Amino acid sequence: MENLYLIRKIEVVTAHFFGETTSETPNTFTTQEFSAEKLHEIAEQQLSQVKDMLQKFYSNVKFSKLVVKLTYSPKNTPELEHCIDLGFDEEGEVYCS
Repeated sequence: MENLYLIRKIEVVTAHFFGETTSETPNTFTTQEFSAEKLHEIAEQQLSQVKDMLQKFYSNVKFSKLVVKLTYSPKNTPELEHCIDLGFDEEGEVYCS
């Protein structure tokens, strides 16, 4: 049987010449269960959407950091939290699961 996971929250961390900002995005996935592969797909989709939005509204701003952090828990042990970090920072590409 495949392990299923619940998404707890999705955060976006950015850094630019104004400073660093962390914001939580609306979690529209609260009642759904996902496989590990689907969690990674969702993290990639969220990163793509954030990049598109930032390019549209802040095209003049150069971001030195853009990381989407997806926090999730196993369905059977919701007290355990894990995360997927995806994006880039000053040192290059970020991927942590």
